[in-house]
Amino acid sequence: MPDMSVILSNQLSTAAAQTALDLQGLIGTMKTSGMTNQAIKASLMSDLNSGGVIFGKFRNQVKSTVKDGIGRAGNEGSRTTFTEAGVQEFRWISVGDDRVCPDCEPRHGDTGTLDYFETIGLPQ
Repeated sequence: MPDMSVILSNQLSTAAAQTALDLQGLIGTMKTSGMTNQAIKASLMSDLNSGGVIFGKFRNQVKSTVKDGIGRAGNEGSRTTFTEAGVQEFRWISVGDDRVCPDCEPRHGDTGTLDYFETIGLPQ
Protein backbone atom coordinates (compact mmCIF):
# COMPACT_ATOMS: atom_id res chain seq x y z
CA MET A 1 0.00 0.00 0.00
CA PRO A 2 1.41 3.44 -0.90
CA ASP A 3 2.53 5.68 1.97
CA MET A 4 -0.60 7.42 3.27
CA SER A 5 1.24 10.67 3.99
CA VAL A 6 2.36 10.85 0.36
CA ILE A 7 -1.17 10.23 -0.92
CA LEU A 8 -2.73 12.83 1.38
CA SER A 9 0.04 15.33 0.67
CA ASN A 10 -0.49 14.91 -3.07
CA GLN A 11 -4.25 15.36 -2.71
CA LEU A 12 -3.80 18.55 -0.67
CA SER A 13 -1.18 19.88 -3.09
CA THR A 14 -3.51 19.25 -6.00
CA ALA A 15 -6.38 21.05 -4.24
CA ALA A 16 -4.14 24.02 -3.40
CA ALA A 17 -2.76 24.19 -6.95
CA GLN A 18 -6.26 24.09 -8.45
CA THR A 19 -7.43 26.81 -6.05
CA ALA A 20 -4.46 28.98 -7.02
CA LEU A 21 -5.33 28.53 -10.70
CA ASP A 22 -8.98 29.32 -10.00
CA LEU A 23 -7.98 32.45 -8.10
CA GLN A 24 -5.63 33.56 -10.85
CA GLY A 25 -8.35 33.15 -13.47
CA LEU A 26 -10.97 34.90 -11.36
CA ILE A 27 -8.69 37.82 -10.53
CA GLY A 28 -7.80 38.16 -14.21
CA THR A 29 -11.47 38.22 -15.14
CA MET A 30 -12.23 40.77 -12.43
CA LYS A 31 -9.39 43.05 -13.56
CA THR A 32 -10.46 42.76 -17.20
CA SER A 33 -13.98 43.77 -16.22
CA GLY A 34 -12.58 46.92 -14.60
CA MET A 35 -12.76 46.04 -10.91
CA THR A 36 -10.34 47.86 -8.64
CA ASN A 37 -7.85 45.97 -6.48
CA GLN A 38 -9.86 46.99 -3.42
CA ALA A 39 -13.08 45.61 -4.93
CA ILE A 40 -11.30 42.39 -5.92
CA LYS A 41 -9.94 42.03 -2.38
CA ALA A 42 -13.41 42.62 -0.92
CA SER A 43 -14.94 40.04 -3.26
CA LEU A 44 -12.30 37.44 -2.40
CA MET A 45 -12.65 38.10 1.34
CA SER A 46 -16.40 37.67 1.01
CA ASP A 47 -15.86 34.34 -0.80
CA LEU A 48 -13.42 33.24 1.90
CA ASN A 49 -15.73 34.20 4.78
CA SER A 50 -18.87 32.74 3.24
CA GLY A 51 -17.34 29.57 1.77
CA GLY A 52 -18.18 30.80 -1.71
CA VAL A 53 -17.30 29.28 -5.06
CA ILE A 54 -13.51 29.46 -4.77
CA PHE A 55 -12.78 28.93 -1.09
CA GLY A 56 -15.82 26.73 -0.46
CA LYS A 57 -14.58 24.33 -3.13
CA PHE A 58 -11.11 24.32 -1.54
CA ARG A 59 -12.59 23.72 1.93
CA ASN A 60 -14.65 20.80 0.58
CA GLN A 61 -11.58 19.28 -1.09
CA VAL A 62 -9.63 19.50 2.17
CA LYS A 63 -12.55 17.93 4.10
CA SER A 64 -12.72 15.12 1.55
CA THR A 65 -8.98 14.52 1.82
CA VAL A 66 -9.15 14.39 5.63
CA LYS A 67 -12.14 12.02 5.50
CA ASP A 68 -10.27 9.80 3.03
CA GLY A 69 -7.22 9.83 5.31
CA ILE A 70 -9.26 8.82 8.33
CA GLY A 71 -10.83 5.97 6.35
CA ARG A 72 -7.44 4.80 5.12
CA ALA A 73 -5.98 4.97 8.65
CA GLY A 74 -8.90 2.97 10.04
CA ASN A 75 -8.59 0.34 7.34
CA GLU A 76 -4.84 0.06 7.86
CA GLY A 77 -5.25 -0.23 11.64
CA SER A 78 -7.90 -2.92 11.26
CA ARG A 79 -5.86 -4.79 8.67
CA THR A 80 -2.79 -4.82 10.93
CA THR A 81 -4.73 -5.84 14.04
CA PHE A 82 -6.57 -8.70 12.34
CA THR A 83 -3.52 -9.93 10.42
CA GLU A 84 -1.40 -9.99 13.59
CA ALA A 85 -4.20 -11.92 15.34
CA GLY A 86 -4.13 -14.54 12.59
CA VAL A 87 -7.61 -13.84 11.22
CA GLN A 88 -7.94 -15.57 7.84
CA GLU A 89 -11.53 -14.88 6.81
CA PHE A 90 -13.57 -11.70 7.05
CA ARG A 91 -17.28 -10.89 6.85
CA TRP A 92 -18.62 -7.71 5.22
CA ILE A 93 -20.97 -5.92 7.61
CA SER A 94 -22.95 -2.81 6.65
CA VAL A 95 -25.03 -0.67 9.00
CA GLY A 96 -28.18 -1.40 7.02
CA ASP A 97 -29.66 2.09 7.04
CA ASP A 98 -30.31 4.67 4.31
CA ARG A 99 -26.64 5.78 4.32
CA VAL A 100 -25.32 2.44 3.02
CA CYS A 101 -23.67 2.96 -0.36
CA PRO A 102 -24.79 0.94 -3.40
CA ASP A 103 -21.56 -1.11 -3.28
CA CYS A 104 -21.86 -2.11 0.38
CA GLU A 105 -25.49 -3.13 0.65
CA PRO A 106 -25.33 -6.19 -1.65
CA ARG A 107 -22.01 -7.26 -0.05
CA HIS A 108 -23.50 -7.40 3.47
CA GLY A 109 -22.73 -10.83 4.90
CA ASP A 110 -20.21 -11.81 2.20
CA THR A 111 -17.14 -13.62 3.50
CA GLY A 112 -13.66 -13.88 2.06
CA THR A 113 -9.96 -13.40 2.61
CA LEU A 114 -8.32 -10.02 2.99
CA ASP A 115 -6.94 -10.37 -0.56
CA TYR A 116 -10.47 -10.91 -1.86
CA PHE A 117 -11.80 -7.80 -0.15
CA GLU A 118 -8.80 -5.72 -1.25
CA THR A 119 -9.56 -6.81 -4.83
CA ILE A 120 -13.23 -5.76 -4.72
CA GLY A 121 -12.56 -2.71 -2.55
CA LEU A 122 -12.43 -2.22 1.19
CA PRO A 123 -15.22 -0.45 3.03
CA GLN A 124 -14.69 3.00 4.50
